[in-house]
Amino acid sequence: MSAIVNAPTTPAAEARESWWTSRPARRFRKNKLALVGLFIAVCFTIMAIFAPLFATPKGNCLRDLEVPEGTSVYNPLAPLFWKAIVAPPQSCFSVHRISFASVPTPPGVDGAIFGTSSGYDIWYGLVWGTRTAFQLSVTVVIPSLLVGIFLGGLAGFFGGWIDNVLMRFVDVIFSLPSLILIIVIVSIFGKGLDKIALALLLLNWAGYARVIRGEILKLRHLEYIEAARALGAGNLRQIFKHVLPNALTPIVVIAVLDFSTVPLSAAALSFLGLGTPPGYADWGQMVAFARSFIIGPSGNPFGYWYVSFFPALFILLFSVGWNLLGDALRDALDPRET
Repeated sequence: MSAIVNAPTTPAAEARESWWTSRPARRFRKNKLALVGLFIAVCFTIMAIFAPLFATPKGNCLRDLEVPEGTSVYNPLAPLFWKAIVAPPQSCFSVHRISFASVPTPPGVDGAIFGTSSGYDIWYGLVWGTRTAFQLSVTVVIPSLLVGIFLGGLAGFFGGWIDNVLMRFVDVIFSLPSLILIIVIVSIFGKGLDKIALALLLLNWAGYARVIRGEILKLRHLEYIEAARALGAGNLRQIFKHVLPNALTPIVVIAVLDFSTVPLSAAALSFLGLGTPPGYADWGQMVAFARSFIIGPSGNPFGYWYVSFFPALFILLFSVGWNLLGDALRDALDPRET
């Protein structure tokens, strides 16, 4: 009996328990701000995925998906529900211009929960704008991360002229004002979410490349790397088996933080008139609509408070949620923390 009780835990059982019982996981769970950030991020994720349920469009705004007329795609049990899930962000906001009046409509009037801005339903713009923010973050952060890891890994592991060429190019990118460079790129290629994503992608990879290069420079001469090399491990095995897995922690944290900064950059471009075209569900465009109504009518300076308050609140919460989550991951994965 004692042999059974004292039997060592199998590797499979250790693997099943390691991710939840590990020290980083325990530190993350004890961090209340981390749980707040995780909650906010999850809420925005759910809102982005199920936007057709939170803001059910009126009219046939999904005509590009070839949905038959009269077919309900907003019932979770309906077979065509997932066609609404993959609807593009702008499709169901542009048809919700309730009126063409220049003066905003207060909340609750004409069925607009948060009122209207330039005739558009603010609630619909906020919900579908969440999908725009996620679409932009995914299309910028993930490719930037992959390109940065590849080029930074080459520079850090092989060094020499490869390192000099790649890092001097990165230095050139960092020497230029990023916002001005993004404005120039968007002005050349034109407006649109894809153009904004391209401009941000051309710049964001450099930060990942510099960080991963620094991490690899610290790791490639450690004893366990030298031991793997002495045992005959090739360059690819050294990189993918021993170096990269131990160098990705700071990159993952930066990627999570960039999920909040990328939509802010796009919102700034939309506010300047260089972002998405009118009628696109975009928080920056909604803030641009609201700038003419920051001060209310004569005698009531806060008469149009809702026009700027709700878009600003969504932008703030989205940014705070991902920043709290990124900071918590950094603290939890830091080996110097106890």
